[in-house]
Amino acid sequence: MAKPDAHDALGRRFYHALVQETAGLTPRSWLYSAMPKADVRALAVRFCATLAEDTAGRPMQHRMIAPIMARARIRDERDQHAAIVYAVEQEWLEVEGGHSAMLTERGRQLVK
Repeated sequence: MAKPDAHDALGRRFYHALVQETAGLTPRSWLYSAMPKADVRALAVRFCATLAEDTAGRPMQHRMIAPIMARARIRDERDQHAAIVYAVEQEWLEVEGGHSAMLTERGRQLVK
């Protein structure tokens, strides 16, 4: 059995934090008041662009969120949460199980 690596640990930590922090999240929550909407949008677009690069723009390709965040250089957990929630609200992204994401057709068009 393979040892869990740093990405697995980061993914688990991100998943648990995402579940805890986004339960009942609304656009008027602390996450949205912490950052101007334009900045959240920029982070969400950066995440989606990095995800598109990682999947070579192919549809229906799920990837772990944590490694994509690392490659997109979005390190702050609140920024990560805000970017994911915003992208899901805009229907650019679908999240599965709180730990993996895939671009929707709308998200793929956004980053073309």
